[in-house]
Amino acid sequence: MRAILIVAYRRKFIFQEILESCKDSGISDIYIHIDGPKTDDAKADVDEVIQIARKFATNPDLNVRICVQPTNIGCASSLIVSCDQLLDLVNELLIFEDDCVPSKGFWDFSNQGFSLMKTDRSIGLLCGSQFAPQDILASEWLLSSYPFHWGWGINSERWSELRKELLTPNQLTLSTPLTSFESRYWNAGSNRALNGLTDVWDTLFVREMFRTGLKALLPPVNLVKNKGADKLALHTSPDSLWTNFETEAFPGQLTRALPSLKYDNWARSTYFKISRRHLISTRINDLLNIFKPKKFQDSLATRVSLTSINFS
Repeated sequence: MRAILIVAYRRKFIFQEILESCKDSGISDIYIHIDGPKTDDAKADVDEVIQIARKFATNPDLNVRICVQPTNIGCASSLIVSCDQLLDLVNELLIFEDDCVPSKGFWDFSNQGFSLMKTDRSIGLLCGSQFAPQDILASEWLLSSYPFHWGWGINSERWSELRKELLTPNQLTLSTPLTSFESRYWNAGSNRALNGLTDVWDTLFVREMFRTGLKALLPPVNLVKNKGADKLALHTSPDSLWTNFETEAFPGQLTRALPSLKYDNWARSTYFKISRRHLISTRINDLLNIFKPKKFQDSLATRVSLTSINFS
């Protein structure tokens, strides 16, 4: 059984676009998690998102379930607790945040991706975004430890593997096939997320993919458009090269998916911008973080454990 999860907050117009795409996906079970407003200014936007979701739920051809959080728990907690609950109910889950609009081709890609995941145990998840230039991609499907979580999917078995130690302060060590400065990059980012300094979850996923050896299945073209470079953006800069990146037509049948060192080098240096400077900059940031106010006083693990959700 397959379902869709949409983690929403304030973006009513983009949220509507996502719903329209999901309506044409052929998947009838759609779950919508709406976080509570963090400020008085956010309340009106959140209320409109709730109204849009409830109107969408009246479609007789769909089985729409909505969870509205009474208080703000943040995007990381929202996503993790939702996946925890839903992947106990369904075998396969496609996940979108409220700024990521899937193209028509994404649904064909996910069908093939989930089929391949059943036979290839190295695949941890599938991702619909792709930003690398074609001279690097060579029109091939790819397996990589560097996922783009702007529209992605996972099955219950792989979720269990990645989730097992997701919220623990595990460190990537010298036994992981990474340079020391890249290990520092992922370890430092994960620690910030776990300690409540940032509200992210994707860094933790990448750390666990390196630790477990699981790979992301990536398409040869971009199939999800991120429209989140606006005043509501939490992590995306308005001048980001990757937001509003145009989608392309789905290229057809999956023939093979292989690791690519060329792609990994591009993702590491151009997308994530990881370099030797992180040996020093992460240590400096660790010191500065002592004096920075936290987004959340409780750790991410505590927030997740204390959060109960109900889709109805």
